[in-house]
Amino acid sequence: MSWVRNNTNSEDVFAHWWDYGYLVQTMANRTTILDGGNANAYGDYLMGRYVLTTPKPETALSFMKTFSVDYLIIDPTDLGKYGAYSKIGSDKNWDRFSAPNTMLIDNAQITETSNGTTYVFAGTNFVDEDIIYQDIFLPGPTYDKYGNAAYKSYILGILIEINNKNKSYGIKQPIAVFVYNNQQYRLPIRYVYFNNQLIDFKTGIESTFRIMPQVSQSNNGQISINNFGAGIYLSPKVSKGLFAQIYLMNDPLNQYTTIQKAYSADDYVVKYLKQQWPEIDDFVYFNGLRAPLKIWKVDYPQNIRTNLEFLATEGEYGALDILKFSD
Repeated sequence: MSWVRNNTNSEDVFAHWWDYGYLVQTMANRTTILDGGNANAYGDYLMGRYVLTTPKPETALSFMKTFSVDYLIIDPTDLGKYGAYSKIGSDKNWDRFSAPNTMLIDNAQITETSNGTTYVFAGTNFVDEDIIYQDIFLPGPTYDKYGNAAYKSYILGILIEINNKNKSYGIKQPIAVFVYNNQQYRLPIRYVYFNNQLIDFKTGIESTFRIMPQVSQSNNGQISINNFGAGIYLSPKVSKGLFAQIYLMNDPLNQYTTIQKAYSADDYVVKYLKQQWPEIDDFVYFNGLRAPLKIWKVDYPQNIRTNLEFLATEGEYGALDILKFSD
């Protein structure tokens, strides 16, 4: 907030999930469009749907332009809150709901061959929507009228083989291990994000595995870093959303060129590690996920429309999807 006070204008407006409204208002003395008072609870739905989880950049820009937003903030705890704002931002069929979590490498399952090493990242999570790949069908959850889910398929982990003969990390296409009706299925994943690069294998389910280092510390205080130690499985709908695209992956597809990062504050553990390893990822697993707080300056292309419907205090959930957000 010191950076906000000293580097932004007093009349600037900030957008973020509602949790941080009072922080920005009181410690930075800036206007926010949401805060903990939730005077407009429908606004929480709009922010969750049309900014944080939207797969359409023009939708997020239209929403923020309507409120004259100058800056967007995403906090490191927002990954853990994804289940909350994706559910709040869903339509009546809970179409945005997901809850990505961190997977850790299982050292006991590492296998080596003459050509490479296969790593297993373990971490169970529910399949958040139907997956159809070739002749395989894995059903997503069903919901009752209160939003209570009946989960049917789960992901158990990720397999990645690294070619040892390639000194620049010869990552082969990862395989996701799913289970449905007590039967396992192994499906290829199309994307891997590693070392600030999005690797596209062209085929596979439209999901992304975001790899990050895992840091461990011995009893005598010695630190070791495994650059392949942890990762986050991003389902197709999560990986396409704004949160994953600009926060977790730094806009790898150049879809948000008018939302430019203005400030980033590392977790204190990552800040310490960078003193010795400057090239370490901003996202690190050490006794939990260590992630940065990021602030972006928002500019607007001329073709982006404002929509007065965003100013409403109530409405039908999902109804605004039919609006036109750009010319």
